[in-house]
Amino acid sequence: MILWGKREKKLKEGRLQQVTCPECHSLTSMHYIVFGRYIDVFWIPTFPIGKKKIIECDKCTEQFFLKNLPQPIKAKFKTEVSTRHSIWSFSGLVAIISLISLLIFVVVKDDINDKNYINNPMIGDVYTIKLERKDRYTTMKITEITQDSIIVIYNIESTPRRAKIYSIDKAKNYMEFSKDRFSKQDIKDLYHEKFIYEVDRH
Repeated sequence: MILWGKREKKLKEGRLQQVTCPECHSLTSMHYIVFGRYIDVFWIPTFPIGKKKIIECDKCTEQFFLKNLPQPIKAKFKTEVSTRHSIWSFSGLVAIISLISLLIFVVVKDDINDKNYINNPMIGDVYTIKLERKDRYTTMKITEITQDSIIVIYNIESTPRRAKIYSIDKAKNYMEFSKDRFSKQDIKDLYHEKFIYEVDRH
């Protein structure tokens, strides 16, 4: 699969009148085409990387790159032709920035929610935790809250990937025999120590 690449898009074309061709030396008109060059990501133009300007003599049909033409023709081209990139050429960059901003917003919002849930626990809250001595993750769920204590039951299943924790967070995996008790301060400490990674409130 091609994730990125380069491509060209015609920006503008027209004619320069009353110019002298450096090849046939005729006073004539010259046809020009300006191509914008872009980096694409998933076929979406992300940002421009330059332009290609081709000019053809109407008399002898010789083609030139603008950069190779005499200064008078360059000056006339610069005066008469606007070749700005359109907003379209930055659409991919805008999309990438928007996506990154959204991801940052979601991460920050989740972090704020987790801290709020840790400080204000509720029955049914599910904590994602990392198992000791194993590179695996599991969960524990609050089943009871007293004035200073939180009672949880552990999930009997685990997963090697934290992102897959949803696949084991099922009622059948929580067993009453696997209870534990923590003080509310213990829960806060475990969160700050990264034993508790996140909190899911259904």
